[in-house]
Amino acid sequence: MQRIIQQRQDNLPKPRSLTQMTVNPPLALIMAAGFSRRFKTDKRFATLADGQGVLEKTLQNIVASGLDYRLAIKEKDLALALMQTLPAEKLLILKNSHKGLGHSIRDAIAAIEKDHDSVLICLADMPTIKPATYKHIADTLIQGDYDALIPCYRSQSGNPVAIKRQFFSAFKQLQGDKGGKKVLQADDEKCFRLEIDDPGIIIDIDIPEDLADL
Repeated sequence: MQRIIQQRQDNLPKPRSLTQMTVNPPLALIMAAGFSRRFKTDKRFATLADGQGVLEKTLQNIVASGLDYRLAIKEKDLALALMQTLPAEKLLILKNSHKGLGHSIRDAIAAIEKDHDSVLICLADMPTIKPATYKHIADTLIQGDYDALIPCYRSQSGNPVAIKRQFFSAFKQLQGDKGGKKVLQADDEKCFRLEIDDPGIIIDIDIPEDLADL
C-alpha cells in the first residue's frame, strides 16, 4: 500500500521553486470574436435559464475567479454595446477574426505577450465553467514543471487550455479555424493533462438546442 501511495505521489506534477515559477498569474484571454454561423444568430447574447446572456455569464465567472482578463472581439462588433461598461484596456480588437479562431488566438497572443508570461485561452461560449475551475487551472499552471496544461473531465479534453511563454511562438503560427490543442498534442512531454471535476469544461454552445441541455 505504501508503495502504491508513493507511486501516485511521484506521478503528481512537481512544484517549481520560487525562482522557476511564473511570477505573474496567467491572463484569461476570452475569445469572443466568432461569427456564430452554426447558431444562426449571435450566440453570445443567447439567454440562459437564469436570464443572463452566454457571454455575460462567461465573463462573470472569469471575473469571479480573480484572474485578470482581456476580451477579444472583432472590429465593429455588436458586443461593443455590451462592453461599454468595461475599461478600454480590457478589450482586444482583432482585425483578422474573419479568418477563423486560429487567427484570432494568434493576434490575441501577439497583443499581450509583452506584458504577460502565461495565458488561459477561454472560449466565450462556455458559460458553465465554475470560477474555481479557472483559478485551479491558473494555479496549477504556475506551480507545475511544464509549459502547458489541458484540463480534462473524465479523460475528455476540455477548455480553457493554458500555456506559458514557451508556447507563445507556436500559437502565433495558428491559422484558420484550428485552435491550439494540436500544437500541444505534438509536444506532449511539455503539456500536463489536469483532471477536473467540472463538466463545464467540455460544454459549449454551438447550436440553439445546446441551451436546453444546460
